[in-house]
Amino acid sequence: MNKAVFLNSLSKQYINIQLKVRQNYKILDSLKIVITFLIFFLTIGIYGYFVNISSTKWYFLRQEMKNLEDAKFTHSISQIEVLKKEKSLWDNIETNIAMKQKKIKIDEKVVYVSYKQQMAVNKN
Repeated sequence: MNKAVFLNSLSKQYINIQLKVRQNYKILDSLKIVITFLIFFLTIGIYGYFVNISSTKWYFLRQEMKNLEDAKFTHSISQIEVLKKEKSLWDNIETNIAMKQKKIKIDEKVVYVSYKQQMAVNKN
């Protein structure tokens, strides 16, 4: 009899363990589903956050690159104007030197004047 009672209680214990395991499986399955959804939504949230940041940074980077190109363009235009002005100034200097060389003829004569002699002005 003791064996039958022991077996009967052992079978009850086994059935109880199976029921607990089945309940735990249901809990584990629902926990797995919740964890999977959490990971999914967390991944989508992180992806959205970084895509938003990167697209925002890219937008501002494109704006700043456009501003930089505009600044480079205006700088190159002003640089061209400065070079044109320098060229015209050098051309003016070269033509003035050429004109002065054509007009002026220097005849050098050495004249010795004593320091005691007074200079007179010719009024003709």
